[in-house]
Amino acid sequence: MIISDWIAVIALIVSIASIFTSFVIENKRLKRESDAKFFQDIYFGYMKVQIPIAESNISFDSSSNKLNGIKGIQKVLIALRKKSSPYRFLDKNFYDKFIKVLENVEDFYIDSLNKVQDSYRYENFQNESRNKISELYSILNKKFTNKKF
Repeated sequence: MIISDWIAVIALIVSIASIFTSFVIENKRLKRESDAKFFQDIYFGYMKVQIPIAESNISFDSSSNKLNGIKGIQKVLIALRKKSSPYRFLDKNFYDKFIKVLENVEDFYIDSLNKVQDSYRYENFQNESRNKISELYSILNKKFTNKKF
């Protein structure tokens, strides 16, 4: 074989490798975009509207020394858990971690219903509530940016 034949063979191999690499990269990009769309369909409404509204509707009634609005956020969190069920099959690690934190947040609100009985405890409750919601958002943000758990 002459050098021109070798160059032609090498060019053919490089071309095939280039096509294969482009195909693999494009498939990964399409999968990532598809996953992002699926994620947005499930979670963005909750992240942008429902959770902030439900959390802002929680108030403390000083005349009865009780929290109001806990049932609203409980309903949102339960609905969010139900909507997350496809990830039980698609991404078990994300699902397990997210559900664990979500249940922790639900328990926090249920426990707070009986514990918050004065303005001082309500202020502490508000701070902890924001931290719990931030933890949920952090997990969702990591998933959306395609970081592994």
